[in-house]
Formats: sequence, C-alpha cells, structure tokens
Amino acid sequence: MTGLLLMLWTLPQEVSYPELLAATHDLEALAESPASGVRAFQFSSFDRRSLAGPDDSEAWFANDDRGHYLRTEGEEFVLAEVEGPAAITRIWSANPSGTLHFYIDGGEKPTWSVPMKTFLGGEGRLPFDSPLCAVRSRGWNSYLPVPFNRSLKLTATAGDLYYQIGVRTFSEGTVLPSFSENLLIEHEVAIAKTNQALIAPGFKDVRKILKVGEARKSGPWTVDIQGEGIVYWMDIEIISDFKKSELPDLLRTLRLQIGDLQGNDIWVNCPFGDFFGAAPGFQAYKSLPMEMTKDGHFVCRFPMPYSDGFRMSVYRDAPGRTAFRMRMGFEPLELGEAPPLRFRAGWKRVPNLKTRPMSDLNVLKAEGPGRFVGCALTVLNPVRGWWGEGDEKIFVDGESFPSIFGTGTEDYFGYAWCDPALFAAPFHVQSRCDGPGNFGYTSLARFHLADSIPFQETFNFDLEVWHWEDLEMDYAMTAWWYGAPETGSSFSELPPLNQRLPAPLPEADFHRVVGALEAESLEIMQTTAGQIGPQEMSAYGDMWSNSGQIWWREAGMGEQIVLAFPIEEAGPHRIKVALTKAPDYGIVRFFLDGRPVGDLVDLYAPEVTHAGEFDLGIRNLSARSHRLTVRLVGANPQSTGGGVMAGIDYLLLEEEASP
Repeated sequence: MTGLLLMLWTLPQEVSYPELLAATHDLEALAESPASGVRAFQFSSFDRRSLAGPDDSEAWFANDDRGHYLRTEGEEFVLAEVEGPAAITRIWSANPSGTLHFYIDGGEKPTWSVPMKTFLGGEGRLPFDSPLCAVRSRGWNSYLPVPFNRSLKLTATAGDLYYQIGVRTFSEGTVLPSFSENLLIEHEVAIAKTNQALIAPGFKDVRKILKVGEARKSGPWTVDIQGEGIVYWMDIEIISDFKKSELPDLLRTLRLQIGDLQGNDIWVNCPFGDFFGAAPGFQAYKSLPMEMTKDGHFVCRFPMPYSDGFRMSVYRDAPGRTAFRMRMGFEPLELGEAPPLRFRAGWKRVPNLKTRPMSDLNVLKAEGPGRFVGCALTVLNPVRGWWGEGDEKIFVDGESFPSIFGTGTEDYFGYAWCDPALFAAPFHVQSRCDGPGNFGYTSLARFHLADSIPFQETFNFDLEVWHWEDLEMDYAMTAWWYGAPETGSSFSELPPLNQRLPAPLPEADFHRVVGALEAESLEIMQTTAGQIGPQEMSAYGDMWSNSGQIWWREAGMGEQIVLAFPIEEAGPHRIKVALTKAPDYGIVRFFLDGRPVGDLVDLYAPEVTHAGEFDLGIRNLSARSHRLTVRLVGANPQSTGGGVMAGIDYLLLEEEASP
C-alpha cells in the first residue's frame, strides 16, 4: 500500500495539493476501508420536481435537468455550497458558459474567477491540460481537485446550465490547501506529472506470474496464489485462433471468476469481456484501471488484496477450448489485523426491457463497509433516437433521497448531447456506438477514483431507463466496487449461456451495403491536421450506407488521415472506397500500406451528393491489419473554403480468385 495516500482517505492529517492530485491515479488507496463520516455527494442541475420522491412517478422521472441551482445572489447563480474540510473532485457540463466564481473558506469576494469553458475544457496548456481537463464527445470535464478547509461556495454568471459537481469530504481535523489560482500555478509541475501518470499508467514492478493455459468445457483454466498479499495487475491474451466475428459470443461464453482458494468468498463473477469494461466483442480502448489493447490484451489494474489465498479461474461454458497467455503482478504482504477491502465485480443483463412505463434499473446494491469505483453499461437500441435521458440516483447508507442525482446517462459517463463519437480517457470511455445516430450497440464505462463513493452500511445505485420512444431495449451492466470480506450484493449467479450471448442487431430501417466496412467505425490511426469524426448523412438522402460517413474537415493541402482495416482471410482482394462529394471538398489520393493506389479523385460537386464507389485495384493482402491513407493533394478551382475537407462512406473488400 502507499501509506500516506491511504491515510488521505482515512485519518485526519495535513494533505498537500500534490497528494490530492496523486489520488486521481492512486488505485491502491481504493482498497482501504473508508473512515466514518467521510462522504461523496453531488450538486447538479437535476429537475427539482423530482424532490417529490418516487411516489410521484411523473415528478421522479422529470427531465428538465437544466438551469436549476441552489439560489441566486445578485447576478450570480449558486451551484454548490458546502462546509469543509472537503474538495471538489469533478465538474461536468454540457453547455459551459460565463464565469465561475470560487468563494473559498468564508471569503466575501471570490478567491478566483475563471471562464467556465477554460476550467472545464482545458486549453492545451497548464494548469488546464488534458486529461485532467478535457472535452469528451461534447462533454466538458474537469478533474482538477478544488480543496477547502472551512467552506466553499461556487457560483456561475450563467444560469441556464447543465452541470454536475462532485464533492468528497475528509475526516474532521484534516488540513487542506485553500484553492486559488496561485495554488494551481505553484503546482503546475505536479499537474503535468499527474497528467502523464494518467496517460501512461504502466505496470507496478512487483513479482510476476507468467502462465499459459486452456479453458475447456470440461474444466477451467486456473491460476492460484497461496497466503496473503495483493494482486496489483493482470494482463491476459487469448492466443487461440478465432475470427473477429466470433469474439462477441466467445467473450460472453468465457466466464471470469476470482476469489479465495477455498471458494468461500467469490469476489468477481462476470463474462470475460464485460469484466474488462467493453462489450459485446473486443473494443480496443485505454483507461487508467482497465484496458483492451490494440494487439488483443485484456488489462486490469484494480488492486486485489487477498488473505486466504487467491484463485482466478476462466470457465468456457460451451464445447471447445480457448488458450490464454497471462502476466500477473503480485506481492506477498502481511495485511494486518484490519485487512483491506476486497475488490469485487458483478454483471447482469436485462433483455427485452420496456421503456414504458419509465422505471429505475438497479446497477448495484451492496453491503458496507465499501467503496464504489465504477461501472460499465452496454445498451442495444433498436432505433436511431436517443435512449439515455435517464439520471443516476445513488443512495448511500440508507438515505431517503439520493445524495447523487444526475442529469442524464451520457452526463454521468462524461459526454453530452447524445454524441456517438467514440472516446477513451483515464476516467471514462465510449468504446462503441454503432450508429447511425444511437442505433445498435453502445458501450460505456466510468471509473470513480478520487471521486470514489464510500459507504459504511449500504449502497444503492439506480439508473433511470428513459428513452424518447416506447419500445424494448437490451441492457447489460458491470459494476466494480470494494467490499469487506464476505459482504453481500445484488449480484447472484450468472445466467445460463443462452441468456448471456449478445442479441443480434435489430433489422435496420436504413440503407446498409452488405459487407461494407463503415468508415465511421474504422480505427483512425493518424490525423496530421484538422478534425475528424462521424457525420449523420440522412439529411442529404438515403444513399449513404449506415446513413453516415467519416467527415474530415479543417485540414490543409498535403495533410492526411490513416484508417486501419482488418483482413481475416489472406489472398487477393479488390478494394473499393465509397466517397462523398460536396462544394467544399478537395482532391484526394489513396495509399495502401504506404503505396499509392487508384487515381486522384476530385470530390468537388456543387451540392452534397454520394459519389459512389471508386475502384482502387486488386491487391494481395495478408491476414492482418492494413492501413488506408487518404491525402489531400489539391482543390478544384470551384471548391469553396479551400477544398480542405473530405468524406468517406465505406470500404468494400471483395475476395478475388487466386491467379
């Protein structure tokens, strides 16, 4: 354990600003049992009609979650007011504007006033640098700690805001630095080091287990450790041959179970892929505690203390075998008379979930003492419309009204405005959104680290099911938390395999080219300049496959993007690319794995139109990931805006007979 940082969560003491920053990435501290009186709660703009409680269902699911605050003072809107010692751990907004005023420790005048967009979104410079401050899929997030000793009042000059402000308290007598602009300037080096630690967490240098094995229907693959200690990380790779199309079913067929050697206390019981934070299938992403690497590794960095031995088992609940290669970092340690909490994870799926009447879906009920550290959500939406207006409602230690009441599902996960753009950051992830719009599967995760939620007796996390349409959906949820040995939760045995396998995509009500690799779903390996992201194209007609394209804009001549695409069966393939033409699009050239292919393509047209497919020729492709480069090389004289844009609908790979 990391001594001083563990005390940060428990005993009263003097805590420095660098130590508060370190809490954003100190995973070991999460296993410490929370001290009595230490709390986490949230101020937000939730619809105040919901204060009527669950007995009034119309009020309980009210959705006007904008422009609500504690009160007004002159021309300022009071967003949060709280006594210390405490710290703000997270501020989120969908529409930041105006100025934030921080009144610290009883000051009659603001200790600091700063534009809200600057504080939340970062400016690519210290102290507002990524990933502590960043915009993720239109959601503005700041994880910069805002500490205070006696009190904080946070006001805004703009009142029509969506916002969430997370706060955590410290034990009475704890001395914190008082927040100010000078405090941030003084600790810019520590902020820069924290950002680097969040981006590149690495693996703790401890003892390692290296093991290769197989899971079969007849028996699990098992890794055992004797005695007591802590497993700090695991890195698992599936080394069996499989097709990418088989992964969604395979990762639900495999079942991960972790507990003590005797099987008396099972801490983790999840489908293999869901445990690592993204589903269905393999969605490459990187966060601080969990990761699915581009080369196929499943990584967990949540520490797992054990006192009666440690056993990790992977079961295969179908005929066949799956081979694994694993590295695991651990350290034998004496955990003492008051051992740390156990890491826990559970999973549930709710198929055919009706969106009317509106309801609350339980994510986790757990017994204390413990600490909630995150959850993942996979949703299957049969239409393009928005499914995620639902607020999070978190009740701690028997509260009659939730101390954390949110403003929307995407707000909880740190993005905004139903944005389908993918993102991966240390604390939150949207690793999949099929589209167009929000059709198909969406996979999300959020990790509570410095903003973990401690509880002494009970924890109850409900999430509203709030879709704009009356239909049926499919929800699957993974929860991660720390709990005392042999404490209970709402999770039971996993359902049988046929109830775990992911449902197929619903029949689409839009045009989709069979076999197309949709450009908006391909991995973007490089963008030398400009902005790139998915664009909904239904406003221009029904010619675009999946009703969307990848839109590259604000680029320049000679700049390029590189898209990765997989080949599963080696051999000759005819390569076709479907493109868009528009008044402000340029002339492009294509490269396959660095070599020119096809002819120059002029994407200018007086109106936005689908340009059809362009044949890039036949190439012999090996079974691996390949790179398609799109380079802007010129502009039609009639093109507006310099011709520094391009749009790509899909890539089509047709197998050809070998010569």
